[in-house]
Amino acid sequence: QFQCHHVIQLYGICSRIRPPYVVMELMENGDLKSYLYKHRQSELNPNGSKLSFESMIQMAADIADGMYYLSGLKFVHRDLAARNCLVNADETCKVGDFGLARDIYETDYYRRGGRSFLPIRWMAPESLRDGRFDTISDVWSYGVLLWEIATLAEQPYQGFANEEVVHYVRYGNITLEKPQSCPEILHELMRDCWCFQTHDRITFRGILDKLVPHIVGEKKQLEFEMNSYYHTQPKQSQEQELQATSEQTVITTSSTSNNDDQQQLLLTPTISNNPINDNDSLSLSGVSGVGGIEKQENQPFLLQDETNKHISKKLSFINSFIN
Repeated sequence: QFQCHHVIQLYGICSRIRPPYVVMELMENGDLKSYLYKHRQSELNPNGSKLSFESMIQMAADIADGMYYLSGLKFVHRDLAARNCLVNADETCKVGDFGLARDIYETDYYRRGGRSFLPIRWMAPESLRDGRFDTISDVWSYGVLLWEIATLAEQPYQGFANEEVVHYVRYGNITLEKPQSCPEILHELMRDCWCFQTHDRITFRGILDKLVPHIVGEKKQLEFEMNSYYHTQPKQSQEQELQATSEQTVITTSSTSNNDDQQQLLLTPTISNNPINDNDSLSLSGVSGVGGIEKQENQPFLLQDETNKHISKKLSFINSFIN
């Protein structure tokens, strides 16, 4: 099990009943996306309270700390977004995703060629272009998550069709605009996360180095210092951090075999065996099933939707992992 205050705790799975039950840490405020929605002021929600600068910074730091922990263990998330982070009673944010958000936010995912479900609007250029996933591609997704926080969960690239997003992002021809009333530190980090060249992109350690001084309030600063993974790690230079990141396992589409037995054990929203081409057809598709977690030798953090046919086999695998 993961031992980090900013990564959701999975306690167990009951697979003897249908549907299976996932037992995890209670997060009273639900997922971050719905929590951000509640802070919007509108005709339907006139009493929505604006999210404070302090809360935005704290959320950003919490999630960066969880991702820094996962990257230190050579885990790659591949679906980092507000919908996959959870908020507890004291507004602490934790990184999650057991594949459960896809049923709720199905329009955030798209099907390619009737096979793969992809969070296209959160994906890095190299993931769309080459099928490459690593910690640095997670950093790109983190930048989109910061944009979600600043906009109170608007859809990224609103007004662009899926095909347009794929075409423009993969060649570096588009980035998200600065949201209104966005704290400058968050916008600066967004730009650092969206460097087209991967070697120019900031690391999660670098993100925290910039964010932590902006945490407001002595109590919040002390809590973060006591609970964060960041404060347990020795300070590294940018060169050391980039070297550590470059040594991590990289997933590419070529690592996804067509063998059915292997596919049953890969718990990941994979891009299929080819990168996305400009003329690929993308369409909205609902998703069903229960997600899971797997760690393989020298492999990163893998998540995927499941089909009913393989639920029992995957849950047995997960049970053996968490036990």
